[in-house]
Amino acid sequence: MLSGDRGLLAARVGWVGTGGLWQLDVLRKYGRVAPALESRRRPAGTKPVPARPRTDTWARPGWNYVLSERPEASALFRAAADLLGPDRGTVADDGHRPVLCLAEAVPCDELDTDWELGSSHRDPRPEARLIEALALAGARTGAPARSSYVLGLRTDAYGCVHTGRLTLALDHSLMWCSGAERSVTGECNALHGEQVAGEYAHSAYFGRGRPVPVPAVPWPYTADRGTSP
Repeated sequence: MLSGDRGLLAARVGWVGTGGLWQLDVLRKYGRVAPALESRRRPAGTKPVPARPRTDTWARPGWNYVLSERPEASALFRAAADLLGPDRGTVADDGHRPVLCLAEAVPCDELDTDWELGSSHRDPRPEARLIEALALAGARTGAPARSSYVLGLRTDAYGCVHTGRLTLALDHSLMWCSGAERSVTGECNALHGEQVAGEYAHSAYFGRGRPVPVPAVPWPYTADRGTSP
C-alpha cells in the first residue's frame, strides 16, 4: 500500500553492488524516510536477490572502507592507518578519492550513533576505536573542523556498496566540542534500474541523495574477511 494514514507515501527500488543486491527506500507519512529492512540484522534497505544462494555476508550492518571525495584527505587516512597498524588498515589512493581500507569489517551495533570524543574511550565497541583513530589523525594533520566521509562494505560477493556516512567535528585540541556521528544509509548508492511508485515519489519530501561512485582501486586485503561478525 502506497497511500493512506498508515501506508507508505513513496517507494524507490534499484540494484546496487555487482552481485545482485537491491535497495529499497520508502517514505512514510510526514516526510520521514524509512529504509525497508528484511530483518533487524540486515543493512538498511539491502538484501540478497532470492535467486542467488543465500549468504551471511550481510548478516550485520558494517563497513570496511572509508571514502573521501577530497584528495587532501589522503594525509588523514595515512595517519589513521599508521595508528591502526599495517595489519589493520592501509590507504588506496588514485590521486582523487583516497580510501582507507580495513582488513576486517567494523560491525554497526546501532543504525545511528554518535560519540563525544572526550569520553569515547569508555565505549568498548571496535567501531569506537576506529573513530578515535580517525579523530586523532584529523587533529595531527589539521583536517577541517567538520568533514564528512562515505562508509562502505567491500566483499567478493557484491563488490563495494556504500552503507553509511561518518561526520567528524573536531576541535584540534581534542578537548572541547569534538564529536563524531555515524549513520547507516544507502543514500550515496547509485540505484541501477531504479523504479519509483507512490503519490510523493517525485516530491521534494523524497529527495534523492547524490550518488557517490564506489572505489575503483584494487582491494589490498582478502575480501570478506570479518564481514560476518
